[in-house]
Amino acid sequence: GHEVFVATPDGKGVVGDKGWVVKDEQVDHTMDKDLLDARFEVFCLIGGVKCIEKLRLNKFLIQSIEEHFLRNSIKQSQNVVIASICHGAQLLIEADIPRMVSGKVSGYYSIAKDIVNAGAAYSKNCNVAMYTRPDGSQCAVVTAAHYNDNHTWMKLTIDAIGVLLEGKSPGRIETLQDA
Repeated sequence: GHEVFVATPDGKGVVGDKGWVVKDEQVDHTMDKDLLDARFEVFCLIGGVKCIEKLRLNKFLIQSIEEHFLRNSIKQSQNVVIASICHGAQLLIEADIPRMVSGKVSGYYSIAKDIVNAGAAYSKNCNVAMYTRPDGSQCAVVTAAHYNDNHTWMKLTIDAIGVLLEGKSPGRIETLQDA
C-alpha cells in the first residue's frame, strides 16, 4: 500500500472551483521548506486554472518538483512517478521538465503551445514520458489534458507505479499510452 499526503500553500484546507473540499485535518504539508524536506515516490499535480497560476509562483513547490524529478536524495537511485493533469502541466513547465523527457506531454488544450515551447511534443491524449537520470534511475511523467481523462490517467499512473516502484512488466503502460 501507499500512504497519501496532501500539501496546500498555507497548510490549511481548500475548496476547489468544482466544490471539492480538502479539510484542514487532511492537509499534511505546507508548500514551504516543509515540502522541500519531504520525499515522495509519487508526486501528483492536479489541475485548475486559477490555482496553478498562483502555485507556479511558489518557489518551494517548484523546487520540490525539480528535486523529485532530477533526483530523490533519500536513495541515490530511487525511481519516482510524477503525475500531472490539466493545467498541472504548467507546474512541469515552470520546473523545466518538458524539455528533459523523452515522450509526449499532455496538458489542457489551451496550453499546448506552452508545452511545445517548453521543449516537449504535445499530445491531447494521456501519456507517460520518461527521464533517465545519470545514475540510471528513472522518473515517469504521467500526463493528461482534461479531467474527463481521469480514468486513463489514473490507470497509467498506477501502472507507472507498478513498473518503476514495484518491478512489474511495462506492457500495460505501452498499450495505454496515447489512447
